[in-house]
Amino acid sequence: MLVRINDQLIAALEEADDLKRFSVAIDAPAKDLPSLKDALQDVGLLSDDGHMWVSEDWLRKASPRSSDEAWQQNLTAMIDAVREFGWIDEQTSAIRAHVVWKDTPKPEQQTRRLD
Repeated sequence: MLVRINDQLIAALEEADDLKRFSVAIDAPAKDLPSLKDALQDVGLLSDDGHMWVSEDWLRKASPRSSDEAWQQNLTAMIDAVREFGWIDEQTSAIRAHVVWKDTPKPEQQTRRLD
């Protein structure tokens, strides 16, 4: 799955059926991180270490398959599978994703596989 945040700071979930990959692509340079943190609060928490803690609630609602019970169950299974790696924040119900910035080379190589 790919959370894409465009240059107008509108977030959308792409590749919702690919539950083996999870990353965030931001169409802004990494130097804009401080100003983007507040703007993206509904999606998740941008951290200074190159990751974003994406809200599980936002993810479930943003999916084009949000009403598909099988997809919801598969997302739950994905979340359970990555819990052992410390990629789930239990207090905020957020999932850790690598961030690829506009100025990061070859974003398709930056998507992390979850298996």
